[in-house]
Parts: sequence; C-alpha cells; structure tokens
Amino acid sequence: MITVKQLKIESLDEQTLSQVYAILIHAYAETEVEIWGQNHIRISKQKFTTLIERNEIFGAFIENQPVGSVRLFKKTSETFSFGLLSADLNMQGKGIGNSLVSHIETVAKQKGATYMDIEILKAVALETPFKKKLKKWYTKLGYSFTHSSSFTELKPTIAEKAKNLVQPCVFDCYQKVLR
Repeated sequence: MITVKQLKIESLDEQTLSQVYAILIHAYAETEVEIWGQNHIRISKQKFTTLIERNEIFGAFIENQPVGSVRLFKKTSETFSFGLLSADLNMQGKGIGNSLVSHIETVAKQKGATYMDIEILKAVALETPFKKKLKKWYTKLGYSFTHSSSFTELKPTIAEKAKNLVQPCVFDCYQKVLR
C-alpha cells in the first residue's frame, strides 16, 4: 500500500531525505536527458530542503520506504500547481504517480483550490516516448491542454536556466478543474 504524506523537516531523518532526493534526481536525469543533457541535476539538495521547509513537498512511501515525491504550491487564490513529480523508476506501474497526484489534488481542494495546473517541459522538434506517455497520463487524469509557452515567457525569474537546454523546448501547460 502506498502512503502519501507531507514531508516535515523536523521529523525527516537524513537517510530518508537523501533517498527521496535521489529518486527525484535519478527520475529527471533519466527522463529529461534530451532536454538537459547527461547527468543534469534538476534541483540542488539545498533548494529541495528549502521546499520541504516551506511545506511544499509530499512523499510517497511503501512499507515506510520512500518511493517518490511531488511539490504542491499555490499560484493564485483559486489555482494550485504541482511539479517535481517523481517516482522510483524501478517501481513503474505500481500507482505511485497516481497516489501522489490524487493526494495533492485533495490537499489543494481543502485549501480552497478550484484549479490545478501542471507544466511539462518538452523538446520542440522531438517527441520522446516518455513525454508522450506523460501527455496521455495527464489527459487520463482529467487535465486539459491549455497552451504552450516558451521557457522565458513562463519562467522569467529563472530565464537564465534556459541557456542550459540542449535543444529548443517549450512548456505544454495543462489545467484541471477540481471538483
């Protein structure tokens, strides 16, 4: 059984923190190599820890062992968003992603959200099997494509990061009405 809970820095031991972080880094290194190149580190451990301190990270566990995580954050009074969704790649098909997304949708609704947004960074000229699978999965979960946007348009405060892309990319943006 998969258990999802908000990670609290005061009750998180270093081993669990390191395991959750390693799953995240490995998942993005494997699934976004065509975007960032080999051995890209999606987020520093220090920044990840800061997100935990801000109560934005939820972890998935099977028998008290970490198997994935996701970030949930508020965009507007009615809209939340999530990112940094990761699951142990050795456990694909076990429902980890579904459990994480379902849990954070419930949390967002409890906090007054009407909408949930997600942005998927993808290469413009190359459709990879993983990004194709993500698009199908999010659609199945009830997310509707709204638009595509360039990195610099969508993320102006971190636009310099776009210089590290190995090829032209856009964000495909999706939204779900939370009922």
